[in-house]
Amino acid sequence: MAASQVNKPGHSKFVATLGKRPTATLIAVIEHGDLAPSVRALSSGAAGVMAREADLDTVRLVLAAATSSHSVLPVEVTQALISADRPSRPGPAPAEAEIAWIRQMARGLTAAGEARGVFGTNDVPPAP
Repeated sequence: MAASQVNKPGHSKFVATLGKRPTATLIAVIEHGDLAPSVRALSSGAAGVMAREADLDTVRLVLAAATSSHSVLPVEVTQALISADRPSRPGPAPAEAEIAWIRQMARGLTAAGEARGVFGTNDVPPAP
């Protein structure tokens, strides 16, 4: 299971990439629970959404639902998903280089580790 804050350009591509993987369950964390990003995340493959400011009970509820192949959504998000006004498809798929980087991060590669690989071990201090 992965959680991603979806409020910047390019995050919809990340959601779409992970959402298409049968072993990935993605919960999108939306700034203020805004409607349009929630609909985009779900349309791109997220199993659920929650506001970044969600209380502990909401976080538990959303995660429990997602781990049992269910979704708990705010009513306005559900209404937007079934309305005729919603976007018909997600944004473009990420480039192969972006997918490769996401896979490396999923295996535990850190930004510092990546920098050491690119710049050499003497140029970047080791991770703690």
